[in-house]
Amino acid sequence: RIDSSVFPKVMDKTTKSINLDNKEQVQKFIAEASIQYDDVTKKTKEFKKHEKFLADKVIASDLGIKKTAISKTGGVDKMTDASKYTGAHKERFDDSGKGKGAAGRSDKAENTGYVGNYKGQGTFDKK
Repeated sequence: RIDSSVFPKVMDKTTKSINLDNKEQVQKFIAEASIQYDDVTKKTKEFKKHEKFLADKVIASDLGIKKTAISKTGGVDKMTDASKYTGAHKERFDDSGKGKGAAGRSDKAENTGYVGNYKGQGTFDKK
């Protein structure tokens, strides 16, 4: 933003505020900042164009870049199939194999009831 880059240059060092009586100085710094901003955005657009050009050339050529291939040993399938997990690991994934995040990694205790470790809330009268 242009206005935030001009403020430190025109502010009064003791009061940390801008004195707008000297408008010529403020306008001069704003003009300089806008020229610098235009130069940066122009260079950024040119860079993006060259970056895309180079990326296309690298992808099209065969520079000996290793590509990921399917494992020849075949042991990868069972590691990536969450339905074959056992124990606590199977609790970390849903039926589609998507991870549950923090909910699958920890057991949240419901500390409700008369005391913190009371596990059977609402079951006192039911016998």
